[in-house]
Amino acid sequence: MFKFKKLDFSPGQVTYDDFDINPDIAFEEQQYSLDEDLFQVSYGEEYTIDIGWSPSSDPEGNFVVRIIKNYDWDTPLYQKQTNNFEVLDESVAECAKMVKNLLNEQL
Repeated sequence: MFKFKKLDFSPGQVTYDDFDINPDIAFEEQQYSLDEDLFQVSYGEEYTIDIGWSPSSDPEGNFVVRIIKNYDWDTPLYQKQTNNFEVLDESVAECAKMVKNLLNEQL
């Protein structure tokens, strides 16, 4: 259903998955699923890919995709907002690639 759920996030680990938003149903009909915490991938203590919905429960809101470094939620390395599922998939794939590149630069 969602391409990002099938991505190879290695060496990261999916640490949270409560993403149950259905692209075939209007956002207004699934407000219970529009939450700030939807999906998260952790790369040890250093990087986190986070997907949430903001504002929570608001069908006029957006998915927010972020890369967080060292738990600094106030200053994401990357952030994109969209309410389009295709753009969401592309953004998460871009984040996974960016984090892998950052980790490889440290070697």
